[in-house]
Amino acid sequence: VAALVVGAGFAVWASTRGELVPLAPTPAKVADLALAPNGTVITAGDDGEIHELRDGQSVRQLGSGGEIKTLARLDDGTLIAASPDGTIVVRDRDGRELRRFAGGISATPSPDGRQIATATSDGTVAIWDPATGTRMRSLGNIGPVTSIRWSPDGRRAAAVATTGKVSVWDRSEERRVGKECRSRW
Repeated sequence: VAALVVGAGFAVWASTRGELVPLAPTPAKVADLALAPNGTVITAGDDGEIHELRDGQSVRQLGSGGEIKTLARLDDGTLIAASPDGTIVVRDRDGRELRRFAGGISATPSPDGRQIATATSDGTVAIWDPATGTRMRSLGNIGPVTSIRWSPDGRRAAAVATTGKVSVWDRSEERRVGKECRSRW
């Protein structure tokens, strides 16, 4: 199942039905979403609200606060939200806030969920411990970042800047891998 943001709500492509199925319109613009293995969809809006949806209906609100830019869900249900003001909020599976720290405007958890790669508004990429909210290391600055991703084994983190510059870092050696390059789309 693939998810697609559609204006003030979202829809999923139901491969079994071969069609786009609209789900749960929201009063706010959906900024990001996370999918759980059981089919639950968790949405984050520009109004700062996080909702859990099942069968196209909001079943509970998992949190509220400032505008959310990125949202991630760990395998244990932990939610990690990043806001445009640079605040990272970690919530448990029921939406209770566990910790809050100034870490960046974008956050992506490592595959094992034990670290978070973040980017600040000026483009500094760093690795954090989500359990404590402690910065483990700063990887470097590449300018404003559009995307951060981890390799499937969690050994490397990569970031793409708005200029198209791509940087990859080796987490264990705390160094940039290879040369920076520019993507050409």
